Amino acid sequence: MTTAIIVAAGKGTRFGPDRDKLFFEVAGRPVVAHTWQRFDDSPMIDHIVMVVRDEMESTFETLARTYQFRKPFTIVTGGKERQDSVWNGLEAAPSNTTAVAIQDGARPCTHLSLIEATIS
Repeated sequence: MTTAIIVAAGKGTRFGPDRDKLFFEVAGRPVVAHTWQRFDDSPMIDHIVMVVRDEMESTFETLARTYQFRKPFTIVTGGKERQDSVWNGLEAAPSNTTAVAIQDGARPCTHLSLIEATIS
């Protein structure tokens, strides 16, 4: 089983204190929804772990319903630093995971061919 860990637990303040880059709308969707969609569409990915900020779990559950992502997913809270968030994602991966792809939630332009090449 291959699991994608999408790290979306940062503060995302580069756009200013009141604008979260993960939820900046591009082509009718938040950036993070585009990122999630790429991995949801990949035939190489079996499960997705979304690592999110504390108290954002319901927001990401709503994203999953709104955009009808099909793959099984787990939502887990991130840590103090990025490395802690990645660790939390690894800990939440299904026990039969044999390969992991880690992606920044604010990087929506990863092509399916790159995901496939990376997993291969």
